Amino acid sequence: MNRKAVAIFSICLILSSPTFLPALTIALKPDKNPDSLLVEREKFQEFLSHRINVPCCVVVPMSASVIQTGLDTGTIDVAYVSSTDLLILEKYNSAKFLASVLAEGKDTYESIWLVRADDPAETVADLRGSRIAFAGRTSTSGYVLPMNDLYKRGFLKPGEEAEQFFGKGNVIFSSGYVGAVELLLSGDVRAAAVSDYVYYKDKHLNTQQKNQLRVLSTAGLVPVHVIVASQKAPEKILRKFLEALLELNTPERVSLRDEIFGGEISITRNEKAHLELKQALTVLKILE
Repeated sequence: MNRKAVAIFSICLILSSPTFLPALTIALKPDKNPDSLLVEREKFQEFLSHRINVPCCVVVPMSASVIQTGLDTGTIDVAYVSSTDLLILEKYNSAKFLASVLAEGKDTYESIWLVRADDPAETVADLRGSRIAFAGRTSTSGYVLPMNDLYKRGFLKPGEEAEQFFGKGNVIFSSGYVGAVELLLSGDVRAAAVSDYVYYKDKHLNTQQKNQLRVLSTAGLVPVHVIVASQKAPEKILRKFLEALLELNTPERVSLRDEIFGGEISITRNEKAHLELKQALTVLKILE
């Protein structure tokens, strides 16, 4: 988090003090670049403050753990998080579901295994003993569901680590989707587990990079990211916030909505997909 982001976060904490007017602190996902979103964050803050009629602050914390702690203590009122984060937060009664952010109108997307275009592998079974990259230890599409896929295929028994299938020293945890794909493109790994939009959309990879890759297999459906609220956040303000959030779906607000969240906002939740994810998290002992 840069100095300006830290300053904004500090102001949010001050405004949230009982000696000041009620304030709403909104945290965006840590994979958002604070500098690149600076203008959009300020527009979003201004829109929310005017619409809800309380001071609002939009911040980008350094990690998901910072968001989880903030929601638990009440220093963060609302956050944009993964469905994995949601299930963990619900387990500890730290936050509740407010809305889903749809991916092209859908409430799920796919986890995929990527390999280089010239790789002879035909199925995931062919990756046995190969060096691979996961997007990160807490990534739903880049670790949780790919691991669950290995369990379902019978390549691993519940409780076994990925190295049991790929080989000792052959499993790398990257710093994100792009990092995992870069390892694949450089030849450091044979396969990478990521979200489908990393490959199919233009945001993360250019055409030349995509031409060097192909999808080997899918690893499961991922519930879309969600917007949650701290259990300590005032209900009256949350109702106004949700109304303002849904207003972002209107034609005149879509541009700002997509810059901040990347898709349509819906108050529906895919319970089946969340249940399946919860089961996968339990198998991995991330959620017990």
